[in-house]
Amino acid sequence: MESSSPLKASTTLEELRQYNNLLQAEKQFLEYEVSCNSEMLPQITSRRRNVVFEERQYLESYLKALQSGDKDTCLGIETELHRRCLNEKKKASEMESLLHSVRAEVHRILAHSASK
Repeated sequence: MESSSPLKASTTLEELRQYNNLLQAEKQFLEYEVSCNSEMLPQITSRRRNVVFEERQYLESYLKALQSGDKDTCLGIETELHRRCLNEKKKASEMESLLHSVRAEVHRILAHSASK
C-alpha cells in the first residue's frame, strides 16, 4: 500500500510536527491575548483556545498512533478532524450568508431613508 510507505509516514509525521508547532505558537499567542484586560477578548478567544487545545490533543494522539502503527486510530482521528473541518466551513458559510443579508437590509434601509 503506497499510503503506508516509510517515506509517506515520515513526511506525514514531519507535517504533523510542523502543525503541532504552529498550534503551540497560536496557543501562546491566545494566552497572551486572554491575559489582556479587554472586556470582550477573553470571551472571543475562550472558544478558540478550547478548539486549539482539542486539536492539539487529537494531533498528539495521532502522532502516537502513527508511531505505533495503529492505522484504525489514525483513520478515526482523520475522520473526526475532517468532520470538524466541514462543520467549521458550514458555520463560516452560514455566517457569511447572514452578513450578506444584513448588508442588503442596511442598504435597503439607507436607500429608503435617502428617498424621503
